[in-house]
Amino acid sequence: MPFDNMQNQCTARSKRTGERCRNPAVTGYTVCYHHGANPANRGGREKGCNNTKSRGGGAPHGNTNAMKHGAYASRLPEDQRDRYEELRERYTEVFVSTNAIDRDCIHRLALFQVKLELAIENGATGEPLEALQRMIHRELKALRATREMKDDSRTSGKT
Repeated sequence: MPFDNMQNQCTARSKRTGERCRNPAVTGYTVCYHHGANPANRGGREKGCNNTKSRGGGAPHGNTNAMKHGAYASRLPEDQRDRYEELRERYTEVFVSTNAIDRDCIHRLALFQVKLELAIENGATGEPLEALQRMIHRELKALRATREMKDDSRTSGKT
């Protein structure tokens, strides 16, 4: 639909084609109803409003009610941090980390181990446990490989 006055046309553009929307803009807005103009909510939400309904839905920030077992959580719960430090120190003693790569592997190994223990404690089964076990195995394999390389370099230097 061609417009005599281009100011009345929606200013939104298609992500796929880059063409401008051909719908008329809602009075008082620069976009059409499909692209966000809503006369029923003219003012929008006030700045700093923490009301979940006005911020797009979802759980309040920090809510862990839907967390089933913690295997996929991005952070460790506070009560598990001591266990992580204990495991990290133990693995550091066993693998004697001398470089940053070993220290990173030990960090991940301790983290995955704590997550695995937490997931088992919270009743996780199947894929989450298998994924964590695979990650632990991968980190152990990497640490063993670097340890063997160090041992080989020490023995070949003595001959």
